Amino acid sequence: MVPWRPEPCPLQAVGTGADAGTARPSVASLDSSIDGELLRAIPLHVCLAGWGTRLAGGPTDGYHLSRRVEQIDVFLSHDWQTPRWAKTLALLMHFNGVPAAIASFCTCAVSCALIALDALPGGWPVATACTYIAFWFVFLAWQSIRRCCGHQTMVFLDSLCIAQHDQDLKKRGILGLAGLVSKSQSLLILWSPRYCTRLWCAFELACFLKDDPSKSRQIEFAPVSMAPLLLAASVFLSFTSLTFQTYVIFEEEGGQFIQMSETSLALGFTLGMTLLVSLPVILVLMPVTVYFGVRLMMELLQLKHQLGGFSIRASECSCCTSEHCDPHTGEEMLCDRKLVFQTLKRWYAGTSCSQEGHLDEFDELVQSQLSASMLRILGSGAPPLRYVAVITLPPVVAQLGQYVAMGLVDTRGWAFGKWLIDFCRFPPIALFVFWEFMIIWRKGASMHGRVSLWVLALATPGICSFLAICLLLPYEVVKYAVEPASLLTAFPIAFMWAAVAFLYFREYRHV
Repeated sequence: MVPWRPEPCPLQAVGTGADAGTARPSVASLDSSIDGELLRAIPLHVCLAGWGTRLAGGPTDGYHLSRRVEQIDVFLSHDWQTPRWAKTLALLMHFNGVPAAIASFCTCAVSCALIALDALPGGWPVATACTYIAFWFVFLAWQSIRRCCGHQTMVFLDSLCIAQHDQDLKKRGILGLAGLVSKSQSLLILWSPRYCTRLWCAFELACFLKDDPSKSRQIEFAPVSMAPLLLAASVFLSFTSLTFQTYVIFEEEGGQFIQMSETSLALGFTLGMTLLVSLPVILVLMPVTVYFGVRLMMELLQLKHQLGGFSIRASECSCCTSEHCDPHTGEEMLCDRKLVFQTLKRWYAGTSCSQEGHLDEFDELVQSQLSASMLRILGSGAPPLRYVAVITLPPVVAQLGQYVAMGLVDTRGWAFGKWLIDFCRFPPIALFVFWEFMIIWRKGASMHGRVSLWVLALATPGICSFLAICLLLPYEVVKYAVEPASLLTAFPIAFMWAAVAFLYFREYRHV
């Protein structure tokens, strides 16, 4: 959002009367066009450098990092009070998440091919490690990789693309904000509960929608609290995946014991070691994930209220807070609110006879069209499906190398196809666990005030584990009941996939 720190000093009030001859011309509203010299953007990797140092606001001399462009790819709209690390993670998830998931999948495919050819030093543990490394490397460095390939996403970040070292350039840049937004292909809102209360954030929305309200489809939302939560869920699923891999090793040992007719001992050994390995994951990571998930849902519950009752008249701006007096110099400041309202009057004349009909018209646009678009995406609290794929794909495919290796050795007398069927239990389990998280986050937010958040977080592991076992149990029973080479285990696997597909269809059918 513009201005920054948390918002820079608005344009100085223009003198009238005796000193009018020495004063600069007054400004009634913001211009809808922009001088080509001021149309500037920065590569996204510059914005993310130093773990988002430049997203923290405050004085900066980074104007030289920006460059002239014909068009801005993405206009970043945000408020400066939101922590930089949260905005950085949101940007990484939005821009780098899908490429990172694809990189992990491709790495796994290559590793499995090398295992099949007996050409991968270290075997499946190396394949598992490489899959995770590929994901996190691309997740953190994708924009730098794109730069090396000659492709860059050019974004507008006000503190770097509006001059801070030259007061005249700075004022011209702020006055041309509407023109900068109109030259942007999309608007990315780094949403926080504070966003809809800021005057300049509301103005950026107005700029983007003024010519064509249907452009609301080009507005993307990235809740800053969602990215850290999704990454925490990804870490939880990764540790769960490692637990499953350990379980398979012990299960293999148990299978050998079963062949020695020590069935009860084998099953007891397998279950005991699995419980020992999985307890730290279930008792530590799951409650933390639930805790922060409920907090995110509580924030999103504010979204519907904010949009339904949106009023630009109630928006906050720093100039009014400081009573239009620069706290550093004591000079009088021009009122940002009047400047923005006059600009909206040009854009939203409306048919109302009221002197403030233009404000009512803009409020109606946000409350109806933008609200419908935003709530469709975020209203249920369910992350976009591509985010779900990003956090669940790497932990799942990381196990494939182990199954390829065991299928080639085949100590159980299974067909290789049965080993692949056995692997296919993990994707629906991972998706089912994440679906459980979404339901618990939502229920926890609705019960806030009646049930302690930590009580809910500590009760969750037992509930989630029990339901996941219920989903998995039919397959485990059939697996040990049929002949070793039988492929009948495909039927309970198909049931698991169908059940999870139904749950996600219900969750996302309106998106």
